Amino acid sequence: MFAPAKMGHTVADDAWAIVENRASGYRVGRDGTIRRADMRDVSENLPAGGHLTTATDLVSFAVAFHGGQLVDAQTRRRMLEGLSYELGDVPSYDSWRLAVPAEPRYAYGVMSFPNENDAWYGHTGRQAGGSGIVVLVPEKNLAVAALTNTKGWNGYLDLTRKLVELVGNEAGSP
Repeated sequence: MFAPAKMGHTVADDAWAIVENRASGYRVGRDGTIRRADMRDVSENLPAGGHLTTATDLVSFAVAFHGGQLVDAQTRRRMLEGLSYELGDVPSYDSWRLAVPAEPRYAYGVMSFPNENDAWYGHTGRQAGGSGIVVLVPEKNLAVAALTNTKGWNGYLDLTRKLVELVGNEAGSP
């Protein structure tokens, strides 16, 4: 999957290896203090997770998924059919809750992100010392990824929305 998606910087995580440019992980405590993240070997998550990646590689993944390099159009359509929300149906609770997989916003490994005008889809992830999101906005031909080396920060969906707003009116490909 990584080769067809041109994800050249994505590798299986080895918690004990020295990995060039690996960020230290942190967590936000209930009292708001920032602490080092607990050490955790995530290799048991392979192949469903447990990888180190970059925001650029996540965007490459979204582009490959949307463009048919990972699954054909019929499979992609079936994966997305399970997402059942209407445009403009933005819940009133905190937006970070939209970054947690939950019905009816989750189907076949894809999450929807309710929005006023566009049908966004993608996925989020969290583990000790990190949080991430990748979003595809097909109507704008745009893919956006955001990564943080902190678990417990709930602002990454809002950050993603701001990034889409900033670059969303530009012409071009994702």
